[in-house]
Amino acid sequence: MEKIKGLPSKIEEFSLFELAVALRKDQKSPQIAFMDGILKFRERGFESLYMFIDEADLLADEVLAMMRNTLQEVRGPPYSFPAGVIVAGKEDLLRRLTGKLSPIARFFSTHRFELQALTLDETRDALILPAKELGIRWQSGAIDFVYTASKGFPFIVQLYGKYALDHSDSAKVDLGDVKDAHADVLSEVGSWYEVGWKEEPSPRELQVLLAVARLGGSGTYSAIKNKVGIEVAIFLRRLVAKRCLLQDEGRDQYYLPHPLAGDYLTVRYRRSAKSTRQRT
Repeated sequence: MEKIKGLPSKIEEFSLFELAVALRKDQKSPQIAFMDGILKFRERGFESLYMFIDEADLLADEVLAMMRNTLQEVRGPPYSFPAGVIVAGKEDLLRRLTGKLSPIARFFSTHRFELQALTLDETRDALILPAKELGIRWQSGAIDFVYTASKGFPFIVQLYGKYALDHSDSAKVDLGDVKDAHADVLSEVGSWYEVGWKEEPSPRELQVLLAVARLGGSGTYSAIKNKVGIEVAIFLRRLVAKRCLLQDEGRDQYYLPHPLAGDYLTVRYRRSAKSTRQRT
């Protein structure tokens, strides 16, 4: 974190807009446009390039293969431009990138780093520093609420920061502003969570998913089975395959990407069930 704080706020800025236009008009293939974008950094005098791709678990295997082909070309002659990719995503991304059939692992070395949650001090900095430039202060109790609710998850800390500012009508973000922002944050977390699904859960799978939510967002096979009251092994396997649940096989643990995803599910499907009862 200290190293990141020491980086300049902006090194250089230039646009790749013309490449986006060429793509839209089918004047360039995705692979050629991707390569041209990388080489533009070389033309501007950069000695190397690292690209950061968030939520890379959503990328299709064809996109990963395109990245592999492009990186091979720009790193070899005649360009010899060192380029690499840093990706962030859910746990199954690691298996896709490093497995035997991975289009990446067969040609490049891969390194795994597990992202850690922000500490309370880091959460405080993430909220206070951007707001300070706008002349806005954060109340200590509001920061504590964000830290507890987000579990230090950077994306969710950012969401609270954004929506709390929207709800604040003064130069100070207080606990009330953060609580008012909670519904907006929950909606965004839910959208982010569902975008990662390969397929909607069936009614019985949803029952198991809601049981995990009631367990606080994670549980062992035995705990989930006891909560649901039926055999759940097949439903857990399906939910993992659909990316509705994550699995830590070493600890026999099934979990949601964040506890707030469980809160979202509970709110969403409680409302759905209520509206269905009202219609009938």
